[in-house]
Amino acid sequence: MFNLNELCVMAYENAAKREAKDGKVSTDTMQMLKHTATEVVEATEAYIDYGYINKTQAKRVFASELADIVCCVLIIAGKENIDMEYALTACMEKNYKRTIGEGDK
Repeated sequence: MFNLNELCVMAYENAAKREAKDGKVSTDTMQMLKHTATEVVEATEAYIDYGYINKTQAKRVFASELADIVCCVLIIAGKENIDMEYALTACMEKNYKRTIGEGDK
């Protein structure tokens, strides 16, 4: 099993190496947020294709786009030194509390 915070470090380090090598990737947080938005659009388009083309192929493309979104988030968290394990666990707990009527207490 992967440690989420270790993946953040790995994702950021890989992106920083790519940035230094050819400049095709930016680790600037604002640029990466914009890139994440682009990946969300690509995932949306892949999901739409799900209903119109070979489902097996479309599912692979959709999964790949979702992975791109996650990688972008990991890069940002790695750069900003965010504890994603804590942040994700807190988010899931907050959402669970909403299901039992506790809201944002």
